Amino acid sequence: MRIKLLMSILLLFAFFAIGSYSIDWNNPEYYQSVDDLLSSGNGNGPSLTEQAQASRAAQIGQSGNDILGVPFGNNSSSGASTSVQAKSQELNQAIATQPVATNVVPSTQARPTSVAGTWSLEIAAGTPIYANITLVQSEDAVFGKGKIMDGNDTQTAVASGSIKGDMLNLDLVSLENLRLYRLSMTVSGNSVTGSNTAFSPSESPSTGPAKGLIN
Repeated sequence: MRIKLLMSILLLFAFFAIGSYSIDWNNPEYYQSVDDLLSSGNGNGPSLTEQAQASRAAQIGQSGNDILGVPFGNNSSSGASTSVQAKSQELNQAIATQPVATNVVPSTQARPTSVAGTWSLEIAAGTPIYANITLVQSEDAVFGKGKIMDGNDTQTAVASGSIKGDMLNLDLVSLENLRLYRLSMTVSGNSVTGSNTAFSPSESPSTGPAKGLIN
């Protein structure tokens, strides 16, 4: 009986001796808990903590391939690295393909009515006044000279004005007494009809009809 007890004690000491030899006593900080100490094997393999971390790393991917390493956006077929750049390139391409508008110049332009010639005018500003005026024309500019007859008084006159379509605006100025006759008349064939306003340094303006024929 004593021999069996002695053998059991010797076997128990041998077991603890083998276990103590397998533990790395030079690196006690390697073991974080009693479980790590008991399950560490020979002390040179990974602990349970390192095994758990390795298993988690295998599930989520390799170390260093975190979300910061993943580029945002999709690469478009145009080579843009972001969706904003892709939209910008599409807009530039759309603008580049738009047809360029050009100024279209009509092949023919309406020319102003011709009023060049000698006109006999009747200007009713108070008493009838008559004028015999020769007009010349350049584009829409009209100018000339002639005579204005006011009763028995004949005055030298100059004319200037413009023609817009068939509307003739003409200023007649008698040089000796400095009177202005401002005519606004519509041209119809070889005749004109409209109105007249007379201005004088010594009198108030007066208005009346005006008409005339080309000689």
